[in-house]
Amino acid sequence: MLVEIRAKPFNITILQAYAPTQDYSDDEIEDFYGKIENTIRQVKSRDVLIVMGDFNAKVGGSHQPPTTDKYGLGEQNDRGERLIQFCEEHNLVIGNTFFQHPQRRLYTGSSPGDMYRNQIDFIMIRGRFKNSFKQVKTYPGADIYSDHKPVVATIALKVKKTQNPNYGTKKYDLSTLQQPDMRHSYAVEVQNRFETLLKEDTEQHESDVDRIEAQWKNIKESIQHANEETLHRKERKAKHPWMTDHILKLMTERKKKKNTAEYHSINKQIQKECRKRKEAWLQRKCEEIETLDRKHQTKEMYDRIKELTNTKPTNKGTGCIRSKEGSIIFDQQEISSRWVEYVTELFGDEREPKPTINNEDGPPILLQEVKYAINQLRCGKAPGPDSITAEMLKALEKESLETFTELCKNIYNTVHIPEDFRQSIFVTIPKKMKDMDKG
Repeated sequence: MLVEIRAKPFNITILQAYAPTQDYSDDEIEDFYGKIENTIRQVKSRDVLIVMGDFNAKVGGSHQPPTTDKYGLGEQNDRGERLIQFCEEHNLVIGNTFFQHPQRRLYTGSSPGDMYRNQIDFIMIRGRFKNSFKQVKTYPGADIYSDHKPVVATIALKVKKTQNPNYGTKKYDLSTLQQPDMRHSYAVEVQNRFETLLKEDTEQHESDVDRIEAQWKNIKESIQHANEETLHRKERKAKHPWMTDHILKLMTERKKKKNTAEYHSINKQIQKECRKRKEAWLQRKCEEIETLDRKHQTKEMYDRIKELTNTKPTNKGTGCIRSKEGSIIFDQQEISSRWVEYVTELFGDEREPKPTINNEDGPPILLQEVKYAINQLRCGKAPGPDSITAEMLKALEKESLETFTELCKNIYNTVHIPEDFRQSIFVTIPKKMKDMDKG
């Protein structure tokens, strides 16, 4: 698994790997390292590269600068030599070996019965960033049900966060617009804000283009202002809504009993209680869905079903963008160029351009037509860059609809489409593995 954290002046790339065990042949080990090397080649040389995971290798306490220091654990084996060779080829240092700790802070895995303790999980970083490692050690007392111990590295890097253009997008509770009083208040707020902006706009718009852009800008800002003043924000839902205080107390008690015989019994009790509470929660949700179905509240019913089944898009493939040659692309500019290339080929039209149409002689657009078109819009759809949804447009009353109709007439007569209407959000949905195999 590879994660790229965008920052300035360089990105941070984290590569998580799980190597084959000793039961696998050397050819399979070489294939494993070959895949890692192909991925590393796509990472920029100036970026921070962190490689970590279970490599099923023992590097031991041998001092082999600059790759390892003398504070490793145990004796080096053949797989350890291969790991050190891999690190030398890619200028990586193994952070676990650079800090002196007691053995309980060095071992990362234990055999059944805790007879043998080995250091087989490692965190590595590019040599130029070696001084960024401030600490690397294991936490044998961590409350996890595994024979592996978590390895934690403290890394100090001076980078700047890059702002995601979609970060902080406001989501409103649009279900309140179904209430007549709220719907009316919203429409009044939109109209009042539009009239205020119209009075403040004293600039003379000589061209049709400027007039249409200004008219649309006022309508958009009026709706966005009404969203802030009238609608409530959507609240984030708990990850596990069936979780109870009793279960949390059991988890706290389990943590205190780490490395004791009682730990396993408390863990079983927690699992039993979680199953019980989750089953009760599912039963309650099913009853709510049946009630909504009887009331013919389709939208709310499907929202409950989605919440119940947790049907979120999952990436069954690699999730990476590949060039025409098949290599993985990480650079954002190259990814954007690849999408432009793909969409151009997909929707390319080599037909002759259509003749220019003059709309001045056509019939005018009526208020009833605009109202009918808005009512035909489907609710529950994601908004565009302007954050205006179908529910917001449907809540507008006669005065605001007349303003919107006037905008449509001007667009129809001048054949000028506002710049916001030309923009769209391109959402990339990864294919499932079976779809990728089909091409």
